[in-house]
Amino acid sequence: MTSPPHRALLDSELRAIRLLSIGAGVVSILSVVADLLLVRQSDVVRLPPWYEGAVVIVCAFPILVGVLAPLSRTRALRRLNGATAVSHALLLAALWPALSFFPAHAPGGHLPWMLSVTGLATIAAVAAWGQVGAWLTLGAVTLLLFGCRLALHDITPTSIVNDHHTVITAMLMLLMCSAVLTASRQLDASVAATSAATARRAHESARRTAMARTQALVHDEILSTLAFAAQNSPALNRVVSRRAGRVRALLGDLAEGRTAGSTSAAREFAAAAARITAEADSAATFCWLPDSAPAAEAAAFIDPDAASTLLGALRQALVNSVGHAGPGASRTVTLTTDADEHWLRLTIADDGRGFDTEALRGDRMGISASILARLEALPGGTARVVSRPGAGTLVALEWRGDVASARENEREPAQEHHDLAWWEANHRSFLAGARVGTVLFLLVQVAPAVTAAHHSVTPALSLLTLAGVWLAVLALGWRSIRRPSMSRTTATVAIVSATAALMLLLGAPGSIGYRDSWYLTGCTLVLFALALRGRVFPALAGLGVLTIITAVGATGGLYASTDLAVSIARPIGIVAIGGAFAVAIALLRVKTRNLQAESLQIVRHEAYESATRFELRDGARELEAQLGPLLVRLEELDGPGATLSSAEAAECAALEGMLRDRYRGGRLSAEPLTAAAMSARRRGIDVMLLDDAVGEPVAAADLEKVVEWMAEQLDRAPDGGTVIARLLPVDRDSIASVVCDGSATLFRGRKARTDAPAVPRFEV
Repeated sequence: MTSPPHRALLDSELRAIRLLSIGAGVVSILSVVADLLLVRQSDVVRLPPWYEGAVVIVCAFPILVGVLAPLSRTRALRRLNGATAVSHALLLAALWPALSFFPAHAPGGHLPWMLSVTGLATIAAVAAWGQVGAWLTLGAVTLLLFGCRLALHDITPTSIVNDHHTVITAMLMLLMCSAVLTASRQLDASVAATSAATARRAHESARRTAMARTQALVHDEILSTLAFAAQNSPALNRVVSRRAGRVRALLGDLAEGRTAGSTSAAREFAAAAARITAEADSAATFCWLPDSAPAAEAAAFIDPDAASTLLGALRQALVNSVGHAGPGASRTVTLTTDADEHWLRLTIADDGRGFDTEALRGDRMGISASILARLEALPGGTARVVSRPGAGTLVALEWRGDVASARENEREPAQEHHDLAWWEANHRSFLAGARVGTVLFLLVQVAPAVTAAHHSVTPALSLLTLAGVWLAVLALGWRSIRRPSMSRTTATVAIVSATAALMLLLGAPGSIGYRDSWYLTGCTLVLFALALRGRVFPALAGLGVLTIITAVGATGGLYASTDLAVSIARPIGIVAIGGAFAVAIALLRVKTRNLQAESLQIVRHEAYESATRFELRDGARELEAQLGPLLVRLEELDGPGATLSSAEAAECAALEGMLRDRYRGGRLSAEPLTAAAMSARRRGIDVMLLDDAVGEPVAAADLEKVVEWMAEQLDRAPDGGTVIARLLPVDRDSIASVVCDGSATLFRGRKARTDAPAVPRFEV
């Protein structure tokens, strides 16, 4: 089996940090564009050239980090984002020394708008230090910003409104970015746990597959070889010699861990199936029903273990048909493939004598070990046998590659770890943080509303818009962060639009300045939350309505022309950032899910291949240790006059019986019973061990007593007879029975029924 190119396991935390780094760069670009094109500040404080140069560097640095993010690793990105956050804080702290360059006194004026953008430092801090470090950074930057305004005597209604909106926007970004980063860490931990579980399941699947292949080898090759050798017939010596050589070669392949070399195309598989059919019965009909599209037919690949298992089961089904269907029976093998569904089916049908499947004896290994067990051990494989006396036999072998993958994936946890709804369901702390953030948002809106009302000619209007913002939050819902229903979404957008229209209808011409437009940011933050919760297009529609209403108010003289651009720029930027993050998170989630599936497939493949090789080597070496010297001796029968001694023939019979006991004896294949059975066979006794309680519980203490009791019965059995030792079904009075030359002895370990016969009865 060829291993695919190795890929590192999923590192979703790295991808999340890259996303945040790019987001910080985008915020920096938007801030620079807004400062150059939209913001109009009068009487801005004069600063020394070196400080202005530092402002340019601090604004350009996160853009550079965002460009380098796709090529950088986690440690480098943490350091770069940490430098971004620290440089922003140092820039604010350096304002006081910068003002001291003026010898007379600190110049008056307003703080440059770019220095009040706290969201940039917050996003970078989340990427560098996580949620706690980001909260500390936001607190430090906010205090420094307030100190700068105190130093400049820049505490005005407009600055209060601006800083409130800046800080609350930064808080929302902090919560959102922290959710993404923490989700990525949890996802990585989940992937590690899932990978370990996947490897364990792959190992168990490989163990079953290897066991089935070993059992099939025992049945198809070894048992018949030993049975022929036990007859010690000169007419069979050449056949025995060739089969012994073939068995040794197959054991060598397994001992070396050699498996199928590569995937098999459908055409190659069909050719192999046709060849096996012709070898078993030259008169049999082989029919292939491929896909209608030749390209799909040629591109259909079959897992190598599936191909090997299916062809082995096909060979055994044909051998059974030739041996048991009766003379004159015709056989048809049909292969059906479907590349799109990654599925194929083999049916082997004959019109022979048939048999009653319900009456099939448990010791008939041709069907149980070489057909049914083979396919049951194969992931995605199924097999069934349909037959009736006089109506022929149908064997259906089926393999589905998509089912094989689905079985491995169905127990894996959901991969929607970047989904806010997943976080709500699994992280109460995150939901609590979101609720606290919502409450803080509602409370913070009071300050700009009261400030605007205090300086407005229509103070009641500011309070009405505050009520509108609160109603919009309540309509959206803050107890849950799942995707809101369409009715909630429509109500939220309608309330936001009505709040803006309220200012348009009731505001006096020229009465609304920048400080009075605080409600635009409040309404926009509600639309921001709507976009993050999965309703991007309704949020954009609400932003469009908000923009149109504001523009209509400006044309009617409601706003001062100098305040219109900056009043609407922040809402547009906020919703744009929210929508961009929502889309980016969705794309990250899809890409992460695909990468995780690929990573788990690699883990599954490597673990399966490694475990298969180990299990095959282990089973082959055990068989080699038991049969190796005898197989070498059997190969020598090809020489003239070669023959086996009576002891060697008896040993062949004993080993043949021992191998049968492994598969039909079940739990009875344990010491000291196996040793007693081998000893009895060497004395010419035909021993059969049957576990008829397969799948039914038997107490370990009872089983140990049964095994010891059966071993004693075999030791006392007369030479040359027949002994059948059975573990009985649970509906019987007794646990086990030993029938020696027609005389039955029962082991009564269960509580006897009141109507139980007083004498042992013969168990059929």
